[in-house]
Amino acid sequence: MRRTAERPPGGGSLRAVEISGATLPPSFVLAFARAAAALPASRFSTLVLDLVDRLPPPSRDVANALAALEPDDASPPSAAIVTAVERCRADANEGLLEGAPTVVKDTVDIAGLPTRFGRPSAVTQLAGADAAIIGRLLRHGARIVGKTELTELAVGGLGIDRRRGAPRNPAAPSYLTGGSSSGTASAVADGTARFGIGGDGLGSIRIPAGCCGLVGLKPTYGVLPTAGYHSVGPSLDTLGPIARDVDDCTRLWLAMRYDRNEAALRDARRPIEPRPPRSVGIISSLNHEHACDSVAQAVETVLEALAAERVRLEVPGSERATMLGASIGALELRRRCPALETDTPEVAIAHMLGRHMGPRATSIHLARMELQHTVDAALERCEVIVMPTTALPAPPRRREWLRGGTSIALLLSIARFTPLANCCGLPSIAVPVGVDERGRPLSMMFVGRRGSEIRLFEIAKAIEDIQR
Repeated sequence: MRRTAERPPGGGSLRAVEISGATLPPSFVLAFARAAAALPASRFSTLVLDLVDRLPPPSRDVANALAALEPDDASPPSAAIVTAVERCRADANEGLLEGAPTVVKDTVDIAGLPTRFGRPSAVTQLAGADAAIIGRLLRHGARIVGKTELTELAVGGLGIDRRRGAPRNPAAPSYLTGGSSSGTASAVADGTARFGIGGDGLGSIRIPAGCCGLVGLKPTYGVLPTAGYHSVGPSLDTLGPIARDVDDCTRLWLAMRYDRNEAALRDARRPIEPRPPRSVGIISSLNHEHACDSVAQAVETVLEALAAERVRLEVPGSERATMLGASIGALELRRRCPALETDTPEVAIAHMLGRHMGPRATSIHLARMELQHTVDAALERCEVIVMPTTALPAPPRRREWLRGGTSIALLLSIARFTPLANCCGLPSIAVPVGVDERGRPLSMMFVGRRGSEIRLFEIAKAIEDIQR
């Protein structure tokens, strides 16, 4: 695959960069340089803007899930917690979910249990009612076996909780799960649960699904009920399913989307047949040529097998989607938590960015509206848009950590492609497409029109068949 030489803002030259055992092409480095150059230098004065992979050594391997269903100390659990656990774990062999073990990201309320939201020390009371989505799952026969770990306030794409460590990646134990739905992906990948509920604000379902070799769906914004779901970026964020294969991900999606007795469920409940896309859109600034070699080759191999018409797309503003999404999320975080104490670098960065972006809130909103319009127009020329899930596979679990800093390049490479769907409110699915030479899962992603979740599952099923 031919890659042309690129030049950064202000001249000079760029070279490929080695990050987390994968080589990112100069085009990615250029995108990072442009994103950084778009903001005054003072806004990044407290950050370490290196291109070196520096990850914190986790203090220990945290449990994949279940922690929120147990007391934090040796004292007996309260009657409310005992009742909640018994209710969630009751045998239920009917409905779409057939009593199968299910885990839920700890941003979702379950009556009688704490909702820690990645900040256990801040929890002072138990949830008084189930989130709307929990009621649906239980009516569909879910047996909820645990609430899962996540990054603080669900911020951060690496899946590291600075206090508690990082869940294990069963698909690649020496590597991270990605985040922020790290515990959900870990629990599904190791078989603790058949079904997993995550949340996706800028890729927090699709990134860990990609890193753990799973199928993950970010649904159309506004389709699912949000009562009892906690988010610091509510205009970007939505709940969604994670599973080990397309059939189970579809089944969980239907249980989330429709209540048990809805007539629409009877119409939607049919086997998913593999149906390749007729045409795929390839955005010039967000295609697989901007990923590392192993990811780019895996995506290209699948595209050749699908034999769909390739439509080249120029989408103005798409090259800034990651920074746009980060700015929107930062503004919303700042509004929800105007005074925030944290030792998590990603949260501190987002909070600081929200403070500096406040005067630009209107222009950010207008940029988002314009991007939504241009992406909708692009989807009139093709059935779906295709891109990698991440620019590189799962990063290693342990690297020398620079205290107080973080690798912006690594964060941007993990979230290079996913934020476009969040900014535009569109459905998007991550699908496994093999492994690299180190055994790390590789993943590609499709973005569809609003309400096209079933069509995305059909395409994912076609890719699943190709992999067999």
